[in-house]
Amino acid sequence: MPKLPQSIGAFTVLESLGRGGTSQVYKAVHPELKKTVVLKKLTLKGAGPVKERFQREADLMMGFNHEHIVKVYDIFKEGSSWIIVQEFVDGPNLEDIINRRGGLGKKGALSVVVQCLKALVYIHKQGVVHRDIKPSNIFLTTKGKVKLGDFGIASRLDGGKGLTREGAALGTPDFMAPEQALDPASVDGRADLYALALTWYEAWTGEPWPRRGRVAGEVRFSLAGGFVRKGARKNRLFRFRSARSLLIQIRLLLFPLLMGGRQFISLSPKSSDKKELNQSGKSGRPYLLPLFLITALFLAVGGRYLYFNTLGNRRYSRLAVEIPYTINTADWYRKEARLILYRHGEGGEMHRERRFILINRRDRERLSTRPVFLAKGSYRLRLTLPDREEWHRFYLDDEDLLFTMDRLDFPLTPLRIDAVVFDSLSGESLDSARIELIAGEERVPLNGPLPVIPGETTLLSVSAPGYEELVQEIRPAPSQRELKLRLGLLPEAARLVLKRPAGSGDVPGWQKSIAIDGSPDYLSWEGEPHWARAEWEGLEMVLFLAPGKHRVEVALPGEEGRTVSKEWNMRAGKSYTLYAE
Repeated sequence: MPKLPQSIGAFTVLESLGRGGTSQVYKAVHPELKKTVVLKKLTLKGAGPVKERFQREADLMMGFNHEHIVKVYDIFKEGSSWIIVQEFVDGPNLEDIINRRGGLGKKGALSVVVQCLKALVYIHKQGVVHRDIKPSNIFLTTKGKVKLGDFGIASRLDGGKGLTREGAALGTPDFMAPEQALDPASVDGRADLYALALTWYEAWTGEPWPRRGRVAGEVRFSLAGGFVRKGARKNRLFRFRSARSLLIQIRLLLFPLLMGGRQFISLSPKSSDKKELNQSGKSGRPYLLPLFLITALFLAVGGRYLYFNTLGNRRYSRLAVEIPYTINTADWYRKEARLILYRHGEGGEMHRERRFILINRRDRERLSTRPVFLAKGSYRLRLTLPDREEWHRFYLDDEDLLFTMDRLDFPLTPLRIDAVVFDSLSGESLDSARIELIAGEERVPLNGPLPVIPGETTLLSVSAPGYEELVQEIRPAPSQRELKLRLGLLPEAARLVLKRPAGSGDVPGWQKSIAIDGSPDYLSWEGEPHWARAEWEGLEMVLFLAPGKHRVEVALPGEEGRTVSKEWNMRAGKSYTLYAE
């Protein structure tokens, strides 16, 4: 047995609390602060991944601040060893309690589970999965408060750099969720709920969860036991969706039934609020209305849950459907998917049972349905897609069924474009025209087939020197492989500036003195081509005309028969000026 060190860093060592596979744990006190702490010293040398996990565990837990999570204060290095300084919990862990006195019973186990759920709600909100929930990692203080510890193999939900190697199946086999062993990279918060359900069962009965055979009778035929069994489902689709969801259901359904008024979770007003209510004289019994509402909820929701999870299991099973898809499958294609369930009648006829709502799980690249209860029997699933239809037949027996269909794959389809670009006025072909694909703020020259997804909108830019740009929107059909376009471009406008002498603004007759090509009405090239009337607006005005030959005449008021005129062969984008004097 190694000799007990007198001190580690600035801490005086009091006793050894135990040794694990990679670390030695000591109880110590800071000589100046007089604060009792736990020192967790890494003893495994030369193991890079273990040391990296050890350091990240400390970094992660120092960011947590929750009453039901063991606090970590610091991490430091002494010699070649790393040491974590964490909170000292003045009590045993749950495993020691179970080994010493057996199960805690229904109420005691529920109290532990609720406090663990509060910690899980907190860490899941932070984007962390514990991955090693078990009785030995749950600590109880002498006052009965639960503390969750040991985040050595935790992982992150956001896909960032986790605390374990990608794909590493770490954990305790007796409490590990099936998906954690098969596909560690896909683990989410429901793996923690699975381990917590097995811990709940062991804390309740004092026995480990039965891998084969039936659960204890008290668990099998009670509402609280239905929560345990649902949390321990092998398929995570049939478990609770989140720790928060489970905590809310326990508050609504189990506490009024089991606690008999003893408050582990506050459902009624605070004591100060109760005092104010009683003093005001408005209500001497403020708990009656909440108690009535909770009872009604229990009868409505709890009765249905109890039926389907205990008595109903004799006649009904659950069905969920998943449709995986590849990452390049178009959004519109997935949205067009329709899934309908039919039931076979006694005479062989099919009856429409229901139409499923498909939920897009982008993080897992699959469409899925919510689990539904169905009577045992023969069924058919009809999946309708834009380009095909699938039928699948199956039989639903005593076991819940997760039906997984073939993977959808609707990849990018090269679309061949045959485009002819011409001058809208003359009809002449524009060989200098350029076609580009608009991709956000970038423009990609189109050389060869266009990689677009049929059914989705794509923007093309068509331009040529001296012509206005045309933005063309295309939306090819699912079966389309070729697109023919005839695109006419408008030449850029020629700019005509008309000026008249200063002081002529009040002289009558100027207003209607302009003629373009012999008429006061002309084809304006400003914006979209449209007809407009040439009338003076101030001493200077600007007209936008189509390129080509134009004759402009301005009649001078007060001088009968006198006009100023000029003829131009106007070019696109050029400016021309006429002085009316």
